[in-house]
Amino acid sequence: MIWYRILAFLRGYLVLTVYGNSLVKLVNLAMAEGIYLWDLQRPGKDLIRVKVGVSGLRALRPLLQRTKSRARIRRRRGLPFLLQKILRRRFWLAGMFLTIIALFFFSGMILFVQIDGVKDTDGRLFAELKQYGVGIGARRNRIIGRMEEIERRLRINHPELLWVDVELKGVLFRLRVIPRKVPPAASGPADLVARKDGRITRLTVVQGTPQVKEGDIVARGDLLIAGYSMIKDLDGSVFWRELPAKGRVEAVVGYEVTTMEPLDLWVVRPLKNRKTVFWLRWRGRLYPIFSWGKIKSPALHCLQRKCLKTGRNPWDLVELIKDDITEVKWEHRRLSVPEALARARAACQQSLRRQVPDKTKPQRVWEDWRQEGRILYYRRVVEVVEEISGIRRREKESGSGIGSKTTEY
Repeated sequence: MIWYRILAFLRGYLVLTVYGNSLVKLVNLAMAEGIYLWDLQRPGKDLIRVKVGVSGLRALRPLLQRTKSRARIRRRRGLPFLLQKILRRRFWLAGMFLTIIALFFFSGMILFVQIDGVKDTDGRLFAELKQYGVGIGARRNRIIGRMEEIERRLRINHPELLWVDVELKGVLFRLRVIPRKVPPAASGPADLVARKDGRITRLTVVQGTPQVKEGDIVARGDLLIAGYSMIKDLDGSVFWRELPAKGRVEAVVGYEVTTMEPLDLWVVRPLKNRKTVFWLRWRGRLYPIFSWGKIKSPALHCLQRKCLKTGRNPWDLVELIKDDITEVKWEHRRLSVPEALARARAACQQSLRRQVPDKTKPQRVWEDWRQEGRILYYRRVVEVVEEISGIRRREKESGSGIGSKTTEY
């Protein structure tokens, strides 16, 4: 029944109102001729309402003449009549077509950029996102594959942010961040101590007593500027006054990275045999929909899974998953020493890029390497000039001198 109605909608059907004294005879003759009538209603004694297909109406006309009945078309339903109405309204059809094209075009673009967690009053984050290609009017397919790279760059360039997450949802690009809680400036007596090991190149004292000089080598935690100063009174007496130390201490800090690179590698080479499988995940189980391609059963393969559509209800999750399976083969590759050295140098540079503070230029770079068997050991050291001072609050014990007890702030 339902399939016939679907077929009738595709072919088109009519809603008839039939008048006459021999309506029962008319219905019996139609059934004998194989004319399908459905949704038959009889609102009056000599009146019925019935639905019939377009082809059935032509076969029904001789029966109407035999029973001396009359039929009137009340409604026309179905796909052919709907298309006929649409084709008559050309301007509406053109507008609908242009609207669909515009929706498809703008749905592939980023129309809104939102930053949550901080107030970007100076527009610095928006300007940086624009450098990465994220902005109003950017294509979504160019940004989807670079989401992890954009998130990694933001974490490196903004150490003041504790947590960074990027999300592309429809036409909205959302950047969610959590800033680090910076402790308030010390209001009482405080010292400046070294946060890193290094050799002091420049010492600027604004307030306090310096404990080191330029050229000294300090370790982490060493006292740089003490939070007190000597004051000489008019009568010649001298006393010490506690205060928060202020200044800037720049030093040469070294960063060292060591890595090892094997000269024998096993690499994966993709083969021609491939297979694509579509799955439906429902309540934690996978149900295959259809697939194409063929891969030999004992062969090694590489699987790439992608979620095409995710359901909204987390308790009854329904997902459409696509698996791309490629047959692969492991091959042995022997690297030369220059090739292994280039790979090790690139790995060390990437590691140093995460350690060295941003906007600092290396003052000195040197490297050394050695080969032991089929393994290459590589070491790279970079020296940069940066500010190494940090605040540490000073507490004075009763009955003791200045600076008898220190606690980290």
